[in-house]
Formats: sequence, C-alpha cells, structure tokens
Amino acid sequence: MRLKLRLPKSKKSFVPWIILLCLIVIGVLAYVYREPLGKALVFRKAEIQELPAPTEPTLSLPELQETPLQIEEGKIIGEEKVTVVPSEPKETTEEKVYVEIAEHGEGITHLARKALAEYLKEKGENIALTKAHKIYIEDYMQKKTGWRWLKLGEKISFSEKLIEEAIEKSLKLTEDQLQNILNFTPPPTFVE
Repeated sequence: MRLKLRLPKSKKSFVPWIILLCLIVIGVLAYVYREPLGKALVFRKAEIQELPAPTEPTLSLPELQETPLQIEEGKIIGEEKVTVVPSEPKETTEEKVYVEIAEHGEGITHLARKALAEYLKEKGENIALTKAHKIYIEDYMQKKTGWRWLKLGEKISFSEKLIEEAIEKSLKLTEDQLQNILNFTPPPTFVE
C-alpha cells in the first residue's frame, strides 16, 4: 500500500502545512531539550536549602550553688562561703571543613577532587593512593553530598570526617575492584 501525499497547487494552501510542520518541529525540540522531572525537583530543592552554619563551641558554665544562711530571729548569724571552681575547659575538637567554590563547568565531583587534594597536601604524607583510589573517593564524597547543578561561585563544604571515611573505604577495595574502576571510568584530571 502506497501513501501518496498530495501537495496543493496554490501558494495559499501551503500555509497550513508549514504551520503544522513548525508545530511538529517545536514539539520535538521541546521534548528533546526538556529537563527530567527528577533533576528539576533536586535543583529546586537545592535552591531552597542553605548550607548549615558551622557550630561554634559552647562554653560550659559552672553550676550555681546556694550558700546556706543561718537565720535566728530575723538576724543573719553566719554565712558559709562556698567557692565555685570553674570547670576545666574541655578540648574542643572542631572538625575541619574544606570549602570549595564552583568555577565554570565544575560539579560536585570536581569540588570533591579539590577538597581531597587539599586534604592530602595537609595530612596525606603517609597515605598512598592510586588513581583508582582517588576516583572512588571523589565518587563516594559526591554521592554523600548529593547531586545537583551548581551555580557559578557556589560554595560546597566537605567535612574532614567524610574525606577520612572515603579514604578508609577506598583502602579496603581489592585489586580487582580497583582495576574495574579504571576500566570503566575515563582518566580524570587530578588537582595536584
């Protein structure tokens, strides 16, 4: 069965065909360049959320103690003096946070890579990591941080605890797992 398309002979009857063709092209382009619903919701949710404020160490105040008074017929006879010794200041172990700023074309994985490089400069002299370890660590940090589009100049923070956790998990990988990471990922450009 052959389908024949009859084209009109006058120029005025081409207008509906051209309008129909334009609508089809616009519909196809709108479908192709639409943003998936999941990404749109994550992006809007990320716009609403703000980064948590860093917690400041709190000072512990000594408990107030009452001084017993001896009262006799409306007169104060004696007063015991109680000295309050302030408690020793507790060691505040503030966790270091690595804050990275998004530049043009960078995502959370790029910022995780920068944070890892900074951590290794400071504390990584005894840690031997291969490229596969670093790829795993970046991916682990990105998954724990979440996925969303970043705005130019947006700040993302990575805790030292998260980096150490990722390093620890990467060092537990077998040689086969490390080789598998290298086989299925393009070679990244590491920040040295």
